[in-house]
Amino acid sequence: MHVKDGRITIVLVVLAIALALPLALRAWADDAPPPNAAASDVTPGQGTQVQMVAEQVVLEVRLAQAPRRQWDPELVTTTVAFVTADFVMRNLGSAVETLDVRFPMGWPSPVGGPPAEFGAIIQDVKTYVDGAEIPWKQVDFDGQPWAVRPVRFAPGQDVRLTVQYRAQPIDWGAFVDFYYILETGAGWRGPIGQGDIIFRFPYPVDADMRTSDEPAAEAYYPSKTPPFVVEGNQLRWHFENLEPKSEDNVRLSVLKPERWQAILAARRLAQSKPDDSMAHWVLAQAYYMAVPIQRGYWPERSTLANRFGPLAEAEFKRAIQLAPKNIPARLAFANFLAAHSPEVLPEPYRSQVCEQLKSILALDPDNHDAQQLAIEWGVMGDPACFPEPTALLASHPVTGSVALQGGACCVGGAAGSPVSIRAAFTATSPLAKVTEMRTATRYGGGCLKEGEMASIPWEPFAASQRFTVTAAINWIGFYASVQYRDAQGNLSPVVCDDVSVEGMPPLTPYTVVPQPTRSPASTALPQLTMTLAPTATPKSLPAPGVCGSGAIALLIAGLALCTRWIFVHV
Repeated sequence: MHVKDGRITIVLVVLAIALALPLALRAWADDAPPPNAAASDVTPGQGTQVQMVAEQVVLEVRLAQAPRRQWDPELVTTTVAFVTADFVMRNLGSAVETLDVRFPMGWPSPVGGPPAEFGAIIQDVKTYVDGAEIPWKQVDFDGQPWAVRPVRFAPGQDVRLTVQYRAQPIDWGAFVDFYYILETGAGWRGPIGQGDIIFRFPYPVDADMRTSDEPAAEAYYPSKTPPFVVEGNQLRWHFENLEPKSEDNVRLSVLKPERWQAILAARRLAQSKPDDSMAHWVLAQAYYMAVPIQRGYWPERSTLANRFGPLAEAEFKRAIQLAPKNIPARLAFANFLAAHSPEVLPEPYRSQVCEQLKSILALDPDNHDAQQLAIEWGVMGDPACFPEPTALLASHPVTGSVALQGGACCVGGAAGSPVSIRAAFTATSPLAKVTEMRTATRYGGGCLKEGEMASIPWEPFAASQRFTVTAAINWIGFYASVQYRDAQGNLSPVVCDDVSVEGMPPLTPYTVVPQPTRSPASTALPQLTMTLAPTATPKSLPAPGVCGSGAIALLIAGLALCTRWIFVHV
């Protein structure tokens, strides 16, 4: 077992986790009149006489395949919103108006620069007038891309405009931010008569899946979270006679769908198996993955951390109480505790980490993971924890690490395509400069032990390297095992990291069907069930291909938890 960002490795079968900080600005917005109307006050006798009488915007939140970023065509499974925005427009004047109606494909933010710098923001745009699809063209205004199409507005007649597209939220790791920009509708005559902004999810809305004011997630746009009303699996905000300003833009922060579904499935498992240590360990991990740890720092003022952190701790303790010799649960709990500080562990976490690592080494004196973590976290040699170095540290004074893809869990691409995996290497020695390393990689098969590394030739130390694999259908672990040597010949323990590679079949194109009149539809998530093997297991289990050697996969709402499952018999 190894750790990433202080967590046991978790593979999301339906999601390739995005970077902790967003690399693009994404938002959605109302139709806008042409530049002259948007740039001036809209009053009778000036600009346009067309009013937005009503609008309904439905954002269907789900998981789907999409390019990782505009300049990176690699497909990943991630959170997206399929948006249908319906507008009823009425010409209150006496003359026909033909306008180049604009829809923003990116919206400039005061934070981080204009979205145009990052490429197109929304995808698969389709526009309709009275139910008939019409072509559009992209035109830049003030450096921002807009979808433009001509529309004829006859006096006294209603015209229905529909825009449908796919967009991604701003990704903060554990949660995402959805924005809908209303202020672009301000250029039409008068207020917006009435409107509904609807977020629809594939499961019932629960207060625990929502968050606000996360300290690591600054607002990218002037916005607010309006008083949504819960209606089954959707949130609705209704307004009337709104003159939209920047502060009326809508923001909604929610836990990522796959993480919330993992929590729901793990809760059902723990409820069905209240005395099963593994069930409570799985639930603890699901709660832990809902904590938005950023760059190794525990978010002290985070709503999600304060909500799910105590729940995770309680479930870890329950798992260990039910099976004191459950080594994976103890390692996972130690990682959870250590995540409260990326540097020197404060009390009471330091003592609790020591307690877990000492318990592991009492059960399994040769446990490499516990010894390596004790070295990394600086508790080895601590008189209160490990006053004497372990045999591993005494014989291997060099310390080091390897991180694949910056510690991310997953990469992916179309099946049969090459996937590039970057590795970062670090090593130090108290006796001499680290000058050499030997590296072995496996596509499936797990990490190598020191004896298996003996035939690998030594090479000069390098801080980074790239490996290329061919993506296969489903998930396969890519493992990199590394050992370091200093100028005096002293060795490090073998360190290992892995990243799960998903090969995905071709994506079925998303077909948009105009639906001028919508009624709420049920998108309830089917009940998911889990089964666990009895806890009285052999010391090692056969390896499913998805997790590599010596590992077992636990599927939770599309989430696979991959880790070595080692119990010492009671």
